[in-house]
Amino acid sequence: MKSPALSRTLRGWGGYFRTGNSARQFRAIDSYAHERMAIFTSAKHKRSGRNWGTRYNYAWYRRLGVHRLSGTITWHKTHA
Repeated sequence: MKSPALSRTLRGWGGYFRTGNSARQFRAIDSYAHERMAIFTSAKHKRSGRNWGTRYNYAWYRRLGVHRLSGTITWHKTHA
């Protein structure tokens, strides 16, 4: 199950908000996207719970190809 629309949206947010100190917020968004994908997939396959540690772990999330915001922060020098 690929999610090109989600990746496109996350990539757009990352491009717009990547300057400054948004690292904490990017981690929170990445975690939220992972959680929502796990919940969605659990419901789709009629499983209860999120199944974080067993079935829908980080390796599963990477295989989906979802763009991650963490690690995309840049710092620009200010022009005086």
